[in-house]
Amino acid sequence: MALAVEQLRANYQHSMLGLIWIGIGFSCFAGVKIVIFGSISDQNAAFFTSWLLSGFLAWMLISSFITKACNVFISSKSWINGVQMPFSVFVFKSIWEEMIKTVFNLIAAIAIIIIFGHFSWIGMTFALFAIPLFVLTAIPLFIILGILCAYNRDLLQLVQTFMRILFFATPIIWIPRPDTVTQLVADANPLSYFLMLFREPLTEGTLPIKAVLVWAVITVFLWVVAALIFKNQRNTIIYWI
Repeated sequence: MALAVEQLRANYQHSMLGLIWIGIGFSCFAGVKIVIFGSISDQNAAFFTSWLLSGFLAWMLISSFITKACNVFISSKSWINGVQMPFSVFVFKSIWEEMIKTVFNLIAAIAIIIIFGHFSWIGMTFALFAIPLFVLTAIPLFIILGILCAYNRDLLQLVQTFMRILFFATPIIWIPRPDTVTQLVADANPLSYFLMLFREPLTEGTLPIKAVLVWAVITVFLWVVAALIFKNQRNTIIYWI
């Protein structure tokens, strides 16, 4: 946590507003999307506001985990070469950086949803429990992508390109319609279920059982793969970076 805070301080050094810029940037970006895509949506304005904000907030956290995971060991090269420290420290540092940013985004999103959106107070409380679930999935993901991208730098570019495409294939700015292609795309996209963990309690006040099951299967699988890869490759990471 200390390393993450120090890194963020360095990033926003000499800025008058500092980390508040994170929430401002999120609010402006999300606001433009609500105005543009809300005007062409046939959904209720309050519901669409909550739908887009909750989905966009969850997407930003998930996508930042994925893209940052690719660079977690490469960006820590000087630390790894100079200090004997568990590799998990660099994973947790990166995760904490994104969690701190998410706090500012979350404050901005909740404020907008309370003023303009549709939500459930009880559901909003349950929605917050989705964030620790995202972290449990992120830890093995950081290990897997961090090692693989250190070995093959082209994979980093591939993941970044894939995430740009996946943004439009994930129900963030659009709402799936039953018995249409959009519903098929949403059902086939694993990230849809991760967004559902945060979005459904907030907007509908219900617990998404199917999304929880999908999350559990994916997370257990990632932990098993991460354990196997880390066990076999932990001693070679230093040579790849």
